[in-house]
Amino acid sequence: MIPFFALFIFLVFFNSCSLIHQDQPNEAPVLQASSTDTTQVRRGGQVEFEVRASDEDDDPLFYSWNAFGAGLFSDISCVESSGLQCDEITWIAPASISTADGSTSESYLIQVTIRDRQCDIVPDEEARRQCLEEAGEASQTFLIKVVQTPPTLEISPDTTVSTSDEPIVLEAFGTDAENDALEYRWEQTEGEPTELTTQRLSDNHSQMSFTPLLTGVYRFRVEADDGSAVAAGEIQVNVVEDADLPAEG
Repeated sequence: MIPFFALFIFLVFFNSCSLIHQDQPNEAPVLQASSTDTTQVRRGGQVEFEVRASDEDDDPLFYSWNAFGAGLFSDISCVESSGLQCDEITWIAPASISTADGSTSESYLIQVTIRDRQCDIVPDEEARRQCLEEAGEASQTFLIKVVQTPPTLEISPDTTVSTSDEPIVLEAFGTDAENDALEYRWEQTEGEPTELTTQRLSDNHSQMSFTPLLTGVYRFRVEADDGSAVAAGEIQVNVVEDADLPAEG
């Protein structure tokens, strides 16, 4: 008899508390702090976000993240309307950006929404509508710039050589911050036309050789292309007559 009476008292007390709580207006969450480790990142790079919020009613808070289809979140369970408490997350920037207009960067909006109700899991439509009306929320947006880093290029210095039947070898060393595969292009821009022999030794190394038939100034242009940006340089080779041999041969 006593256990039944105790259960009865508990139910009455629980219902009374629920009614009192329902009579009070719901206080929306309040954003306390938000931070990101960077606002500019290279293609395919990562950005870490951290958001903290509080709730006057001591309701549990649910954080959902949205990148509007750009890039990826490291935790796919924290996408929009996930209802999970993901107040820290890493966003992976797109591996490619639109640079058709010549721009070397593109900006993306990342948004976090903090709610004190998890209405998406309510199956009944009317109850879900009421849940949404009562729910409080706060949001924060971050603007992240994704930068297309052009490759860098190191080339053989200008040089002076004497005429010879041996080919002259010029080199180019390219590097790319996003580790894109580099395509190398060589062309002669000055001097007596000559045949160029090119060789791509690796993503970071290319060689070109030529055998000058006449003396004069030969100039060459080399480009390293990562598919979005180009680094270029020019090398000048002065070809002169053979020096006189010493008397002893």
